[in-house]
Amino acid sequence: MSARDWLMLVGLSLLWGMSFMFMEVALESLEPITLATLRVGGAGIFLALVLKMRGGKLRPILSRWKLYLITAALGSALPWALFPWGQQFINSGMASILNSTTPFFTVIFASMAGDEKMRGGRLLGVLLGATGVAVLLGPENENGGDAAKGIWACVAAAASYGVMYAFYRRRVSAFPALENAAGQLLFATLLLIPFAAVLENPMATTMTARAGFSLAGLTLLSTAAAYMLLFRLLASAGGTNTSLVTFLIPLNATLLGALVLGERFGASFFAGAGIILTALIFVDDKLRGKALAALRRR
Repeated sequence: MSARDWLMLVGLSLLWGMSFMFMEVALESLEPITLATLRVGGAGIFLALVLKMRGGKLRPILSRWKLYLITAALGSALPWALFPWGQQFINSGMASILNSTTPFFTVIFASMAGDEKMRGGRLLGVLLGATGVAVLLGPENENGGDAAKGIWACVAAAASYGVMYAFYRRRVSAFPALENAAGQLLFATLLLIPFAAVLENPMATTMTARAGFSLAGLTLLSTAAAYMLLFRLLASAGGTNTSLVTFLIPLNATLLGALVLGERFGASFFAGAGIILTALIFVDDKLRGKALAALRRR
């Protein structure tokens, strides 16, 4: 990758790493589904305006409503509601680590679809990933606390991402990137509004300045700007190199959680996180090959 690609990769990891910190703070004033609705709604409207300013049209998005409805549910609405719900019980660093299990689910569902075979290194990576989650989950189950609920919610969110990437990523990749991003976020908003209205009470929300700034950061930086940067990086560096962001997001999120939010992490966190990050290398064939080549040179 070029120096420009590396800068975009680091920038994207920072934007997505900050999202967990922003959610943690915004939850002080907002309930989870309301937070997710405002996030996707604001970012979707912003990207739609950018699309119009660049001469694009919204009509193609409407013509593909069935596809966007599915990708919006799996790739935005469900996971972005589950992550803040889970973060009511666990800290932002833990949520970011669980987010990084997405590639394991992608491999599992892709093998079920017959697109990829799960054997050798990939199978080992999935098993290691499951072990890492078990290490994170173990103390929480033993203590009988609510943290286990948060962990399972974030795992379910990662699985939702995995289904979307395995079954629908290729179907939308043929369309313009900005259209895809705007379409997915706008339809996610339509899906979330009724759930927020029925299950929560958005109109009774009292927003603090701290939560308001966090919501703005989550919407404009960690969602709208991150989507635009993601598609630019994919076009420049390719999917495999872009996947390196998976390693950087939890590192940035954990650091921000510790420095800004004062979060503290125990031995089981570092052990589970280390196993999961190691497992990611085995899941990706090209990354595994590069890692083995580097070891041989030593």
